[in-house]
Amino acid sequence: MIEILKRIIESSVVELEKKQPDILISTEQTTMTEWNLGHHYANELSKYIFWLNNDIDVVKRNYNNRRPDIIFHKRKLNCLNLLVLEIKILDEINTEDFNKIKNDWMQHPLNYQYGACISFNRNGIHVGKLFTKEIIIDLDFNQTNCIIPTKDKELKKEIIEIVENIKQDKNDSQVKILTKKIHYFYGT
Repeated sequence: MIEILKRIIESSVVELEKKQPDILISTEQTTMTEWNLGHHYANELSKYIFWLNNDIDVVKRNYNNRRPDIIFHKRKLNCLNLLVLEIKILDEINTEDFNKIKNDWMQHPLNYQYGACISFNRNGIHVGKLFTKEIIIDLDFNQTNCIIPTKDKELKKEIIEIVENIKQDKNDSQVKILTKKIHYFYGT
């Protein structure tokens, strides 16, 4: 799954830049904020992580009002908490960013499975890392031929139905079926 997410995250940055090449350019009237960039980037990501909800800068009241930049999850269902992203504009990614995600979001009871930190730069040289509790891998946004997965509408519908059938008690067999269908959808 980490390789699928790596491709999705990288492809979504490339696609966002293709569709909106001026997204990071400031004018006399406007400058891009992380929240606004997060909104546009989450829209690109959601084309590929279509089976989950996404939220931007949501306040987690039971967690000292902490606010992840972008999350992909199934609301009210912690077993499908998939991805937390911290995004920056121009700033370096540092250990504090990783620790924030690992300590705030990848622990019980939320148990997000993956975290990512991405620094968007106006010169087009973006850096990022994708990680679990155990491993960290570099993201490569400088691909010239970024592979965008093809969509099979029937399989997409089937994946969404499986997600809708997974209940709060975490039906492990349904989660395993979902994982297999996602791998098949993306050809891995």
